Amino acid sequence: MREVKEVVKKFTPEEIKEYLDRIGMSPVEEPTKEALDEIIYRQQCSLPFENLDSFDLHKEVCLDPDYVFQKIIQGKRGGYCLELNGLLYRLLISLGYDARLCFVRVLLGSDDFTTWADHRAIIVTLDGAEYFCDGGLGGPMPAGALKIDTDEWQTYKKESFRVLPSIKGWYEVHRKTRISQQVGREDAAERIEILFSDVACFSSDFAFLNYFQSTCKDARFCMLRVINIRTEDGYRTLINDEYKEVSEDNVIIEPVGGRLKEVLKEKFDIEIEL
Repeated sequence: MREVKEVVKKFTPEEIKEYLDRIGMSPVEEPTKEALDEIIYRQQCSLPFENLDSFDLHKEVCLDPDYVFQKIIQGKRGGYCLELNGLLYRLLISLGYDARLCFVRVLLGSDDFTTWADHRAIIVTLDGAEYFCDGGLGGPMPAGALKIDTDEWQTYKKESFRVLPSIKGWYEVHRKTRISQQVGREDAAERIEILFSDVACFSSDFAFLNYFQSTCKDARFCMLRVINIRTEDGYRTLINDEYKEVSEDNVIIEPVGGRLKEVLKEKFDIEIEL
């Protein structure tokens, strides 16, 4: 079988330090599983998922690696999955991890497995095992790397996920934490959040997806404002003008009204002129 490695522009040592400082993490000496889990968690808590470029500013998202670094790591912005996981992928490669990109179908409890693949994440091979990594989903996501070749529940930061084989070439990621809070049903105990594929793909494969997602009026991220960030015991999200904060034992929902810039700064640490 042919093996093809994508050529990725690595961060300089100075850029690696800047990235790790931005997410509040100490230097990484070795590419270990423990460091990988911490990188994912700290990115989720520090770099918000947001689509303000496509929804509010009505412009195509730029995936140029240097531009994304300047926008998110050096600026007070976040980005959507193609930006955030693109950054994370580049960081992991720069730190010495064996990483590759993967296509993802976002279900969030839907049973429509034919929905188009509109997300990207990362698969890391480490010590002979493969792990699914996602630092940029606009919704609940594992706060660490999920081992792929096991169906056991894996718990990170009091949230439990597991990976199961699905349709040919794809895997399901199930979640069983706080489902009843999220969907408003006491009997809701488990749901499929995403499908991901282990078929080889490369950064160039996502160019068409980025163009559609950020410019087509019928695309999800041109129709909805979606902002999300992890907190120590849950997450904060903004869908259009409705703010929601989910914690271990509480859910707060409130309208934003005319306070959008204040909410972006206070709840997501985003500074932007709209």
